[in-house]
Amino acid sequence: MDTDGNGCLMAKKPKNFNQSLILLKFAADKNRKMFVASPKCQWILNEIIYYEWPGWRDKSRLTKLAWFFFQLLLVAVSSVFYIPIRLVRKFYRCCNNEKIWEFRELYEHPYSKFINHTMWYLVFLSMIFLTSFDDKFETSPTGLIWCDYVVLSFVLGLLLQEFLEARRQGIYIYISKWWNVVDTLIILTFLASFAVWLLSCLYFRKWKPEEAAFVLADVLYASASVMAYFHLTHIFQVDSILGPLQLSLYKMLKDVQRFLFIFLVLYFSFTNGVVKVYSYYESSKTELQRKWNHTENEESHPYADHKSAFIALFWLLLGLVEEDKIEVKDPVFALTATFGRLFLMAYVICTVIVAVNMLIAMMNNSFERIMKNSEIEWKYSRSRMWLEWIDKGNTMPAPINMVYYTLYGSILFADKVSGKFREKCCCRRGNGVRKRRKTMKELVMKYLRGRYFEKCEED
Repeated sequence: MDTDGNGCLMAKKPKNFNQSLILLKFAADKNRKMFVASPKCQWILNEIIYYEWPGWRDKSRLTKLAWFFFQLLLVAVSSVFYIPIRLVRKFYRCCNNEKIWEFRELYEHPYSKFINHTMWYLVFLSMIFLTSFDDKFETSPTGLIWCDYVVLSFVLGLLLQEFLEARRQGIYIYISKWWNVVDTLIILTFLASFAVWLLSCLYFRKWKPEEAAFVLADVLYASASVMAYFHLTHIFQVDSILGPLQLSLYKMLKDVQRFLFIFLVLYFSFTNGVVKVYSYYESSKTELQRKWNHTENEESHPYADHKSAFIALFWLLLGLVEEDKIEVKDPVFALTATFGRLFLMAYVICTVIVAVNMLIAMMNNSFERIMKNSEIEWKYSRSRMWLEWIDKGNTMPAPINMVYYTLYGSILFADKVSGKFREKCCCRRGNGVRKRRKTMKELVMKYLRGRYFEKCEED
């Protein structure tokens, strides 16, 4: 941080702003919330985020939204020029004059990076939304339409982006941030969906909707779509109203996770008990029919097998219960229905009245705790997010980054191949270069040894 007021921020050198945030990053990593949320730290952070964006925070939401869409189109068009400039800078360390820097700011400025990645993520969600309208799967051999391939290109671009980010930060720091974990889960689920679908097409030679593999791929895709939309709440952290609400939602989900273990124990135990009661009735009825030579086939009781009982007890949580399903047809086993009813009553008391209300109390406590320290919690969370964008190495959003890294990899490969070719040519002409290098090395070593011995003699 610029403790003496002579750092990069005060000197207006935006290319080196990371030097002004070393202490703030350290405090954020160590969960020093009061320090990170202090007015001085927030002022420094805002100065860097909104550098050369004067009055931006005072503009209306409609103006900001219009600019976001304009920048989306601008980035889509100007990427044709930015990619070559970045490649030239990568290999030759040039293109550093002020005019080119002004153009590069469209991609490399922290706030611009946030806008670019967010808007292109919205395009990604729009493509997912369009795929939900597809009802003609036989238009292509794989059953996929053009929207699906666009979604796949976005997923591959996001995979490349997250891989490079995890490599840059280190895997431990990367997974310590919950949004990175969610990103990884979304990408892997999408990839699993496409992999299962395409491998199934390859195996069956065509799209077969009745096969379980295609159903599984569709379910995985739907699950990834839900998570992708839910992850959009991550950007709410920049807003002073939506940010605390998003934090409350995250904390309450953690409460649900802790509560889930207790609930599952109750759920499984009562399901097993109910099945045991009614399965005895079914077994006894079958045995008596065999003994009395009765051949009538009656429908089995809905609580007699685990699958039906699990489903019935879940809907019972929401108050959906059918009284006639608790009863048994044979009056001899009326006691079975009585004990079954007692089990279900105990289940409702333990889960709905006690456990669910306990969960509501826990979630309410988390919400009140967040609201009590809403300003500190929100500023801390917001600061961590902005530090991520300031430090983010991926300046190009997906799927544009795939074009850049494809060209970058091709140039590296061509350079490596041409280097080997040049080395072979040099070997054919002789080993004069190697001899000269060896001679120079011997002369340098002789000189250094001479200087070292002279110094030792003087001492």
